Amino acid sequence: SKGIGRATAALLAAEGASVVLTGRDEADLEETADLVRSAGGSALITTADLRETPAIDAMVDKAVGEYGRIDILINNAGGALFTPVDFESLSEDDWDLVVDTNLRAVFVLTKAILPAMRSRQYGRLVHIASVAGRTNSGGMAGTHYVSAKAGLMGFSKQIAFEYGQFNITSNVVAPGLIMSTDRVKDLWATRDEAVKRQFLDTVPLGRPGEPEEIAYAAAFLASDQAAYITGATIDVNGGRLMA
Repeated sequence: SKGIGRATAALLAAEGASVVLTGRDEADLEETADLVRSAGGSALITTADLRETPAIDAMVDKAVGEYGRIDILINNAGGALFTPVDFESLSEDDWDLVVDTNLRAVFVLTKAILPAMRSRQYGRLVHIASVAGRTNSGGMAGTHYVSAKAGLMGFSKQIAFEYGQFNITSNVVAPGLIMSTDRVKDLWATRDEAVKRQFLDTVPLGRPGEPEEIAYAAAFLASDQAAYITGATIDVNGGRLMA
């Protein structure tokens, strides 16, 4: 409903997509829906906690009831306790919260949508992970977040392997630090200048990214121009990781 999700929804709408917006904050969803409609698209709002399977099932039913099918799934729900957490201080509850939000929700939502995509022999899955899952968090998040995002990349590859025969692609966008929400901006503001400079020194472009820079990559992977790309990860991190 904000940040990367909002930017991606608006861009897909501008490209002609009807968009289903899902999140927990209805006011934020309404703001995003307004942007989608301003871009010329149709927007359907569904409020749900994607850690809850019944909520996911209801959201999918509502989306199919409105539009008849789901062609593209952008798995952007996530975020986390970005405040660094020392591993030995990490609680089981925090581990469960972050892994459930960033990985389990993707599993349940993808499982709910794939049968119809398989039946129609078409689907585009785009998962928003993180450079942290490819290397480390650089002090911006804890082990739970890094592990969940790494798991998401493995999940995407296995889905790509199993469902390619049905003309379904599964790919990942791995952002670096994106100034996407007030929460991230507030976190950044709490860091002293030496810590921020140390982090940015690992980014050749020397700056955080913007939500729209992730949205362009996600929209490409969701398009027919990317029909022969599956099981891939596109790194959008200013060069912090070059692989």
